[in-house]
Formats: sequence, structure tokens, C-alpha cells
Amino acid sequence: MKYGTLIGALLGLLIGGGPLGALILGVAGFWLVDRRPVWQLLTGSGLQSRLFTVNHEQVQSAFFTATFTVMGRVAKADGRVSEQEIKTASEIMKSMKLSPGQRKAAINLFNEGKELSRDLVPVLSSFHQVARHRHSLMNMFLELQLQAAYADGVISRQAENVLREVCLALGISQFRLQVIQQRYLAQRAFFNQYQEQTRQRHQANLASRNQLSNAYAVLGVPIGCDDQQMKKAYRRLMNQHHPDKLVAKGLPEEMVSVAKQRTQEIQAAYNLIKKHQAHKR
Repeated sequence: MKYGTLIGALLGLLIGGGPLGALILGVAGFWLVDRRPVWQLLTGSGLQSRLFTVNHEQVQSAFFTATFTVMGRVAKADGRVSEQEIKTASEIMKSMKLSPGQRKAAINLFNEGKELSRDLVPVLSSFHQVARHRHSLMNMFLELQLQAAYADGVISRQAENVLREVCLALGISQFRLQVIQQRYLAQRAFFNQYQEQTRQRHQANLASRNQLSNAYAVLGVPIGCDDQQMKKAYRRLMNQHHPDKLVAKGLPEEMVSVAKQRTQEIQAAYNLIKKHQAHKR
């Protein structure tokens, strides 16, 4: 029973609005009451928190399942799974600090994803249903798939097609995928260069022009932008990748270390730009 619609229509008649008044207030009742999620109408009953807890667990489970199932499909997209792709998947599992049981579950999902007969639609539908409004979680999911796709250094055409189909099923535009892909490549190139220079004990303010360019690309801002624009981009990315906020949105706690690594890379890019600007002054 749509109580909001019914009550609105009755009020429209009672105040003398006739059929037109009933129609107008009936529509208003529908939008203001009937369309509201059930848990919003249960405030104070104790049911709201229980429903939220169940939903939170569903998000974590759907994220975990989708991540490793799709990762298996991406790895097998070109017909074979290379040793480097297996190593990359293993490193991701290791960085998540999975328990033996969780690692076994992740491996099983990865292997299921490798089977081309395995239909990914149910897995993606479940994930989309619980995470479609959690953009940061969707971004993290895509970054992990890109990490798997570029395990061999370059992405295959088949893997690109898989990612496009996955994005279509998740309601993610191709433009958004391209933006995340470009940022991931810049982030990877920057961090590889940063690690290399750290090993060689190079000072950050002597970074090459190419590395500095990648640092700007990590933040998604043009080279030479002002401090306000750079800080705004930095804060937005740190907010999107903040481990606590991602966990609150459904990121499994085992993946906190992965989120922390993302924030460290963003922080390193920001620090490099700041040091470079200070050196110029």
C-alpha cells in the first residue's frame, strides 16, 4: 500500500482541490514518502542499524567476490594466464593480509573467473546493486583490475574489452574508465620512478621533468597550476582513497593496506610537487 500517495490524494480532496488537488498532493506524497528507503522510515526502532549492518556486510562480500572473479577473467582474457599475472594477483592477496581461508576463497574466485563459461553477470549485478552509489569503492575496484590488466607491462586488447564490458554492467562510463586508467598509469610510472630514485638516494627536488609531469598527472592537475588548485585535487584524492572512509563504504578491512598504499603514492606525488615549487622560489 502506497500510504504517502493515498494520504496526499485524500488531503487534496479535503482542502477542496478536487481531482486536480488530489492528483498534485498524491504525487507529492509518493515522492516524499513512498519512494524513501524503508530504513529511513524506521528511525528509532532499532531496525535501521541492523539493516545498515547487513547492507555493509553485503557490500564487503560483493566487493571481494567481484574483485577476484573479474581479476581472473582479465588475466585469462588473451587466452592464457602468465606467471606475472599470477604473481600480481598473489601480491594483491598478500597486501590484503588475507587469512588462509580468505586466501583460498580468493584463489577459488580467481580460478572461477578464468573459466570463460562462468557468467559474470550475476557477480557484477550483485556488486552494482550494493555499490552503485559508492563511487570511491567503484574506483578502487577498477584500479585493482587495471593493476591485474597491466601485470605484463602492457594491456592486451582482449583485457581492454573485458574491462569495457565490466564497466557497462556496472553503469560506469567509458570516459570515467579512461580517466581512471590514465591516472593509474601516471601513478604507476611516477611511483616506479620515485622508488628507483629512493634506492639511488636521489633528492626529490632533482627529479626529472618526466617524473614531475607524472606527479602532476597523479593529482590530475595541469603542470604549473596554482597551490589552491593542487591542494584541492590532493584533498579530493586523499578523501576518495582514505582507508577509514572506504571501509565505512564497504571496503573489506583486509584491503586497508591496499588503500594505504594508494594514499602513500598520492602523498608522495604531492610532496614532490611542493618541494619542486619551493626549490623554484
